[in-house]
Amino acid sequence: MTAPIPPNETTRLEALHRYDILDTEPEEQLNDIALLASRICDTPISAISLIDADRQWFKATVGLAASETPREIAFCAHAILHTEVMVVEDARADQRFASNPFVTGAPEVRFYAGAPLITPSGHALGTLCVIDAKPRTLSQEQQEALRALSRQVVAQFELRRSLAEARRTVKQLERAEERLRLLGSAVEQAYEGILITDADLDQPGPRIVFANTAYTKMTGYSAEECLGKTPRILQGPATDRSVLRRLRENLSAGESFAGEVINYRKDGREFFLEWQVAPIRDAAGKITHFVAAQRDITPRKQAEAELMESREALRVLNAELESRVERRTAALHAATLDAEEANRAKSEFLSRTSHELRTPMNAILGFAQVLELDETLGAEPQESVQQILGAGHHLLKLIEEVLDISSAESGALPLAVEPVSLPALLVEVLNLARPAATSLQISLNEAPPLSCACGEVLADRQRLKQVLLNLLSNAIKYNRPGGSVRLACAAAGTTGLPMWRCAVEDTGPGIPREKLGRLFTPFDRLGAERSRLEVTGTGLGLALTKRMVELMGGRIGVESVPGEGSTFWVELPMAQEHRASTRVE
Repeated sequence: MTAPIPPNETTRLEALHRYDILDTEPEEQLNDIALLASRICDTPISAISLIDADRQWFKATVGLAASETPREIAFCAHAILHTEVMVVEDARADQRFASNPFVTGAPEVRFYAGAPLITPSGHALGTLCVIDAKPRTLSQEQQEALRALSRQVVAQFELRRSLAEARRTVKQLERAEERLRLLGSAVEQAYEGILITDADLDQPGPRIVFANTAYTKMTGYSAEECLGKTPRILQGPATDRSVLRRLRENLSAGESFAGEVINYRKDGREFFLEWQVAPIRDAAGKITHFVAAQRDITPRKQAEAELMESREALRVLNAELESRVERRTAALHAATLDAEEANRAKSEFLSRTSHELRTPMNAILGFAQVLELDETLGAEPQESVQQILGAGHHLLKLIEEVLDISSAESGALPLAVEPVSLPALLVEVLNLARPAATSLQISLNEAPPLSCACGEVLADRQRLKQVLLNLLSNAIKYNRPGGSVRLACAAAGTTGLPMWRCAVEDTGPGIPREKLGRLFTPFDRLGAERSRLEVTGTGLGLALTKRMVELMGGRIGVESVPGEGSTFWVELPMAQEHRASTRVE
């Protein structure tokens, strides 16, 4: 039969665990009490048993090899329900224990007597019990002796706990002493001056009870000279009395204080001091001392004064610089306006001049073409007419370029940007350039192949044609005999948007890297340096080409390797309606 759970089980278990005795090593004093119980009661078995939540654990035993048993079959689980000794004279005749496995089997318990181990707080932790394998009784004297021994067991538990608490207290004191030693060492070695006074705020004021090394070095006073004195020994005639008044008010109210004050060393020298003063309270909250951390801030004050002087000088300098910048900005603005006006005048002059030249030039070309058709002219006059036509066309092209570059610079170059079919334009441009490439191989390479469905670019068709013809013309002009010119077109995405890239590759002499930046500068005839042949032209072609490409929303560039050739490329946006369906690798 399983013993019922005591009504105070929760607090009983808490009390048991506070003794911290479960699963500990055997102890001689408790072993002796168990042996004495066995001898007094004349039983072969005795034990000091403790009842945990689900087991019976033996702290000391005589004649018993087990260290613990399940609680539900423990005789002691019944004994802790009583305040007096529980005696079972014949377990087989007691219905609570008749079927207990310790009765029906080894060790065949027939007799049991257990005195509860009751703590001063009234909790039964277990029992001091005696056991026999035959029925028997206990005399009144034996029961009293068993009760007395049970009280000694509890006394041993109490002594054991007191000793453990004493050991813990000693360790805490040792740790506290070590902390105090470290704290004292840290305070003594601290960079800041540490001063501790008593809490007497009456006249003449608190007395110094401790001053660390940093404090004595800061003030020039030794620790012995400071002890018993008030901090007034540091105050000279220039000491800020308002700071001292606020300090006293804060300390009187039990509050901390922080501030700066001018103090004086033992030799009378002035120095700036930063104070932080706080009260020290005992366990009851009463103020017993004041501690002050003090730092010499004289170098900082000197640096601040120098900084203020530097800031003032910098302010004056900045004002002067701002005045100069304003004057120069005004001058630059005026110069910019003059330059813009000059550029506008230049563009207007070039435009008017070009228009004025183009009209008579068209007339000259018209008359020359009429003469060219006159079959009555002889061979020599006919050759002269051809020279007039050639020179006239060259001059007319120059006039057109000057007019275009003037319009481009002024932003007045007319453009009609629209989807343009690249396949048809490339073939047309190549066919126009092919007659001039009599000694060269000229080809078109499309990678990937273009089609009318996706090969559309956003551009002004006539201007793009002009751009590509100019690049092809240069590639032919500056190539070597037997060389090649290739016009290639492919998708590109270098600017983050789907683009078509058209590139003109030649096998000419190439261009040095340091001269590439001059290529697109107006009137710079770098072409004369690219070829051993005599080169004609004004240097406007590439500058105009670059400007037209940019006005169409594109980019132009060049890559060149001296001795191997050059590649001029143009990138323009794909037609808007095909951007979403065109994937650029």
